[in-house]
Amino acid sequence: MDRTNITIGNTYRTANQCANYLARWGAEQVVNLVFLMEMPIAMREFVIRDSLYIRQVLD
Repeated sequence: MDRTNITIGNTYRTANQCANYLARWGAEQVVNLVFLMEMPIAMREFVIRDSLYIRQVLD
């Protein structure tokens, strides 16, 4: 790693609002597999917040 420009980081699921949203949404589904062709409208705000590293505590 010292010889490359690679950096490894970790983001907790609760800090990654997109992953948190999708995990909660997925738990509510009645089918085993769901393909999303577009981003859910409710998730757009989380994508913007995550890209700007704005954190919000979600219950």
